[in-house]
Amino acid sequence: MSSSLNNWIEQRRTGEFAEAAQGVVAAPAATVVLLRDGESGLEVLLTRRSSKLAFHGGAWVFPGGRIDPDDYGDTADDLPRAARMGAVREAKEEAGVDVDPEALIHLSNWTTPEGSPKRFATWFFVGPVAGGDEVADGAETDKLQWFGPDEALAARAAGEIELAPPQYVTLLDLRAFATVADAMNAIAAATPVDYLPRFHFIDGGGAICVYPEDVAYDDLSKLDTPGPRHRLNLRDDGWEYVRDCVARSERLGVRRLLVGLRRDPQVGLRRLPALRKLGLGVLVRDRAGDDDVVAVLPVHGRGDAVIRGEL
Repeated sequence: MSSSLNNWIEQRRTGEFAEAAQGVVAAPAATVVLLRDGESGLEVLLTRRSSKLAFHGGAWVFPGGRIDPDDYGDTADDLPRAARMGAVREAKEEAGVDVDPEALIHLSNWTTPEGSPKRFATWFFVGPVAGGDEVADGAETDKLQWFGPDEALAARAAGEIELAPPQYVTLLDLRAFATVADAMNAIAAATPVDYLPRFHFIDGGGAICVYPEDVAYDDLSKLDTPGPRHRLNLRDDGWEYVRDCVARSERLGVRRLLVGLRRDPQVGLRRLPALRKLGLGVLVRDRAGDDDVVAVLPVHGRGDAVIRGEL
């Protein structure tokens, strides 16, 4: 497990910041997942935070930060617009790149769990780079690098880079897409996901992040109770993200892919590797001469993600 995240977990396990964390309100923030089409497929821009920073110092993240008063412009109560403008500003400040605010698509919202002395309610957007020169600001970020999603996840598994849960889960989702257009179209058709984790600390080390939709979200004593799962297991020997098949497939636009397969089998079949990356198998039945998807079945334990249930 990454050192900064491990320290964060241990501080909360021991209650080191319990008093300072009481009543802390999550500050509005915004981040942007910058995408480009690389030689080997979709790539994502990650920035390494300065190791001098207290919050996730040394971790690789997407450009982002607090929403400033100026981001609201003349509309002081328009938080979605301010978040969009804040994401554009942070991309320029931290990475030196220009982003078209109208091209950004709302991906998700991540809120730091209660019990932390510093909390953020962060809007995540995805979008392409529109211009500018890629350069770290030398203050909050000291290095930039384009990664393929699988490449970044492999680097984390090898201990070469540190990722926090929001970056880890986002990269897992982005593995499904071969191009920027694929990602943008699917995300635009999906519903943004709210991630407000609740932590269960494991004896001997590690933790489980439990998200809304999980059977144990409102009662952590139900972690082993049968029911829907949406959680990230942060074990010292590896991480495992678990989300029920229906919710995850809708999030990543798999329903749209299956419709395309029924209408045009050749187009759909060319995109089946994207489904395999999600850990999904496809059962196709021939009916009256037309290919028809009748079920999407789970394949447990594939890679870092586990998909459960049927579509």
